[in-house]
Amino acid sequence: MPLLKPTRGLKINLGHPLARGLVGCYLFNEGGGKKVFNVIQPSVSEGTLEGGAAWKPGGEGFCIEFAAGGNAVNVAHSSGLAFDGYTDSYTVIIRAKGDSQPTSYRLLEKRGGQTPYPVALRRGAGAALSGYLSDGIVTPTVSFGTVWNSVWHTLGFVVDYSANYLYAYKDGIRVDSAQNTVTATTANSGSYYVGNSYLYSTDFVGQVAWLFIYNRALSAAVIANLYREPFCMFEPRVSPCLLSAPAGQIVSLAGTCAAGTDVTALLKVICRCAGAIAAGSDITALLKVIYRCAGAIAAHSGASASLTLVGEAAPAQEWFAGSLNIEQDWLAGALFGGMTANAFKLGTVLSLGWFWMRRSGCSVLYRGPAMDQIDFTNALTVAEQDAGQISPPLYVAHGSSSTYFYAVRRVNTCGYREHTLAAVAKVAIDADGNLAAPQPNNIFAAAVRQVNGNKVRLTWFYCPLRQKSKPVCFRIYHDAASGQVDYQNPIGTITYEGQRFYSYLTEPLAGGRYLFALRAEDADGVQNGSLARSTIQLVTEIPEAVDILSAESL
Repeated sequence: MPLLKPTRGLKINLGHPLARGLVGCYLFNEGGGKKVFNVIQPSVSEGTLEGGAAWKPGGEGFCIEFAAGGNAVNVAHSSGLAFDGYTDSYTVIIRAKGDSQPTSYRLLEKRGGQTPYPVALRRGAGAALSGYLSDGIVTPTVSFGTVWNSVWHTLGFVVDYSANYLYAYKDGIRVDSAQNTVTATTANSGSYYVGNSYLYSTDFVGQVAWLFIYNRALSAAVIANLYREPFCMFEPRVSPCLLSAPAGQIVSLAGTCAAGTDVTALLKVICRCAGAIAAGSDITALLKVIYRCAGAIAAHSGASASLTLVGEAAPAQEWFAGSLNIEQDWLAGALFGGMTANAFKLGTVLSLGWFWMRRSGCSVLYRGPAMDQIDFTNALTVAEQDAGQISPPLYVAHGSSSTYFYAVRRVNTCGYREHTLAAVAKVAIDADGNLAAPQPNNIFAAAVRQVNGNKVRLTWFYCPLRQKSKPVCFRIYHDAASGQVDYQNPIGTITYEGQRFYSYLTEPLAGGRYLFALRAEDADGVQNGSLARSTIQLVTEIPEAVDILSAESL
């Protein structure tokens, strides 16, 4: 079970099935101050730390620690959190870890001086933690058993008005049920008290990580899902790799960036990001997974984080589940986004990503503007694993004078995708919108310098690796100091002789600023079309000699 709390400011996806009916969501991840806030309704139902209740970091983020002596979190009453158990169904889910407890204690109770109360999780005469619903006369009860052994537990208390039953869940499993015999009760305007009670100094001793309140009775399947993925209804985190900035620019990020050691589809790994990552003080087990990050990790006491980007970060994002060697983007797409394009193409919509539906595997097609910018988060189309060909969908546009790189990766019977760039095809489109004719490779390592007075020597290197067409010569062009290169009239031609360095020496030129261009040309007269140019400022005036008038020893 991944216990990685969402960062502050991250919104809930209200369209997610597990967010339906959620009216109170207290993550207790503020990490400081005396206030706790309802994520689903930030402007209402805030809570206040009372007594000695204090913040404490833990493996899943910040939590609140309670000790004996009047500690509590007082969550103010609001109409959205008012349930009576007689005409309303509701569910309360709380995650806590208890230490040695007093004879009686209150873990959670809604009570404000009134006898009727809709929910109370407390220990009474026995050793077990129980859930109560009371109208002041009748008190049906369900038992969670003896739960406190310094281990975290997720407890669910469900009042199902339609079935007239109470249910107790521990760690996603129903452990007890009881008939709801309450016949009438009045609305309770008291606060929710976490760790204590309005009337009694019966402190809970331990920590509480979060509290969810629903205005409906959750089913056993939903509670099991919330135990496994308690934060799956939150929007996916924004990955810094989606940001593009000029070299040296600092981009401020809201919240913090954190990951626990148990990472299952909740962490978007930062890929090939040159820069530094800083995390705020509210993170424990800071960023355990960083993938090829050429930077540094630092923790400080601030509440915000910043990322320095050098150049542009690669936009390709990939979801990992538990290991950097295993990708399960289908799980993240369906689980966090619902009926996304990827989930539909991969067939995981009906299972919400919980099951891999393509039992025989498949081949997936991706595209990008460059080899290192292929977008592996968006599947263009899917074919059978052993398909001999795969075509992009008709809606995918191919602009004129553009280049695209298509990659095919296979996914096996368990939904694990291979990591390879072996099946990549480059598609070049000419100005007329047709496939460009095969061309020689571009020239690189070109240099230009002034030699022998007013002459210019150009040197360059040509590599035939993966070339589409073999060159027969190189054409040299220049601008005659006009600022516009004349590609119609070359000033020189050098015969191609294989992989090597080449050189060309111009005739004497007049002084000024010159632009030179080099292009490889094949037997059909097709050139590589490179727009790369080399610039040189030709100096024709020789400085006058310095005459030494006199010299003496000092």
